[in-house]
Amino acid sequence: MPFSISIAAGMVERASGARGLAACIVTLFVAAAVASAWTLGGLLPVRQWFDLSSLPESNIQALIFTQMALPRIAVAFLVGGGLSFSAVLIQQCLRNPLADATTLGLASGAYLAIAVCAVFAPTLLDRGQPAVALGGAALVACAILSIGKRTDFSPTVVLLTGLTINLMCGAAASALTVLNHEFLSGLFVWQSGSLAQNGWTTARQLGWQFGILTVLALFFVRPLKIMELGDAEARSIGVSASVLRASTLGIAISIAALATSEVGVIGFLGLAAPNLVRMLGARTFPARLFWAPLLGAGSLWLADQLVQHATLFRNVVSTGSAVSMLGAPILLWLLGRTKLQTFGIEAIAEGLRPRGRVGSILWVRALLPCVLVTIASIFIGRSGSGWHWLAPAEFAAVSPWRLPRIAAAASSGALLGLAGAILQRITANPLASPEMLGISSGAAMGVIGLLLTLPTFGQGEMIAAAASGAVMAVAAIVLLSRRSGLVGGRLLLSGVALATLFSALASVILSAGDPRSAVLLAWMSGSTYRATATLAIMSVVLTACIVAVTPFTARWLEIFPLGEATARSLGVNVVFGRLALLAIIAISTGIATITIGPLTFVGLIAPHMVRSMGIGRPLPQVLTASVMGALLLVLADWLGRNLVYPWQIPAGLVSSLVGAPFILFLLNMHRGA
Repeated sequence: MPFSISIAAGMVERASGARGLAACIVTLFVAAAVASAWTLGGLLPVRQWFDLSSLPESNIQALIFTQMALPRIAVAFLVGGGLSFSAVLIQQCLRNPLADATTLGLASGAYLAIAVCAVFAPTLLDRGQPAVALGGAALVACAILSIGKRTDFSPTVVLLTGLTINLMCGAAASALTVLNHEFLSGLFVWQSGSLAQNGWTTARQLGWQFGILTVLALFFVRPLKIMELGDAEARSIGVSASVLRASTLGIAISIAALATSEVGVIGFLGLAAPNLVRMLGARTFPARLFWAPLLGAGSLWLADQLVQHATLFRNVVSTGSAVSMLGAPILLWLLGRTKLQTFGIEAIAEGLRPRGRVGSILWVRALLPCVLVTIASIFIGRSGSGWHWLAPAEFAAVSPWRLPRIAAAASSGALLGLAGAILQRITANPLASPEMLGISSGAAMGVIGLLLTLPTFGQGEMIAAAASGAVMAVAAIVLLSRRSGLVGGRLLLSGVALATLFSALASVILSAGDPRSAVLLAWMSGSTYRATATLAIMSVVLTACIVAVTPFTARWLEIFPLGEATARSLGVNVVFGRLALLAIIAISTGIATITIGPLTFVGLIAPHMVRSMGIGRPLPQVLTASVMGALLLVLADWLGRNLVYPWQIPAGLVSSLVGAPFILFLLNMHRGA
């Protein structure tokens, strides 16, 4: 009898959840339909909607209605549903609630493939842009499967691999954009996600392609439910986990790549829709597979209609940017009200720590190369006559330009390395870094807000704005992650949402034709080109102050990874200690963001490089990470200045291109237990 009662209670709960989801989606569809009626009514009177055949072919409004407005609605519905359907498949077969085409780097791989072809082989795009996008996404998927298989597809390893590839592909594409701006400026607008249509060709193609792929995916629903138990359990009942995973990912990647090739990158939807329907009651895989595409389709449909009426910016806001700006705050709000399961970050944090000798004297291994690289960066360079060593007379002429850049790179790298090491210590999270958790994005949003509100400002105002943005980002992450103790999925999802929100805002500004967008693009790429002597001196002094304060936090760095209960039992004021460490992280990130911009890889990779050297004690680890960060960014700045001379690649992009393969190497060497 109690068993029957529990079954009945479960059925009532599921029915209640289904009714709530249905009500939300119906409301969403009604709002989208009303917005569409408003849009279409402005193009053509309602009385003429049902008698279009009687209108003359020369009627421009009727042509816009039938060949642009209606296909746009159809494409929005198809793309929104397809990306959400694809994300549910990816999350299920990888057992990872944060996986989608964006976080795994699939969209970036597709975009990079298209960007490379646009520069070096444009005829390939004429013959088949979807095939090029699918090829780029498939290469990324192969890398993820190859590395993930070694760790039994640990969710955190897969996510770290995807985010690393995402940064690397994004950096490579941005480098191409900086060097070939005249060829790729239009592609950048496409990257932000635009649903503008000129006929029904795209809608028809996506319709039959998605239809076939969806039917194929339905054959894998039952086996994928079994995979929730694990690969070993699936094999025990005759299901080949590797074949099933490869087949499912092939379908999901095809859907995401086809959508990306046609409309650009819609970056937030695939991550948001499955998580939102799960939070709203769709607990099972079939339920998410049914409800998430409906939520995604309705969300993109409504967002696209709102975009067409936006008057906040001078030009039309791209749909992809609008989805991110509307969806990220909603997800952040839901994260503060919903429990979210963690997924084994602590285990992989231990696994990524190479076994080796621990000793503080090993910091010399980082300091000596840093000094040598700095000397080489000062005296070795390229000119019109080739490589050469600066003579004393030449040094006097070049130093006013070269030394500020080197000092800015070194101080910014040191700050980001220090901030990343502290974050990874206090969260026991190998994904924690100012870039991954949205702290750099918060600092950048502060600067962009200053850029949009004040016509002129100085370095002091910029530092204050960046620090304020970083502090607000840290505060948001702490509030949203307080239930999970600053670890797990909530922390990562909060950071991804904040970073996505910033990327959307930046994309709007960059694609709106603002004359300041070129400066903003170079700054976002991590450029030291505009570093002045005043800025460099200020950055170096502030860096020295922060590094000098860090030894006073050694006890916190030692105890906090043991857990809050242990820290309290040892008499540590946990709240004050965490706030102090987070303040150091926020200020460091704000200063570095002002100096070189928000898009760097240093905060993530420097701590991993230090651990690979065998340094495990907290204070030596943090200080050595600071030295490694300086080394990495000085080297990146030197390479960016000389590799493609007379052109220059921003240091932040070079550091991503250099650092990402190192992280992938560490992940590939790691084997799960």
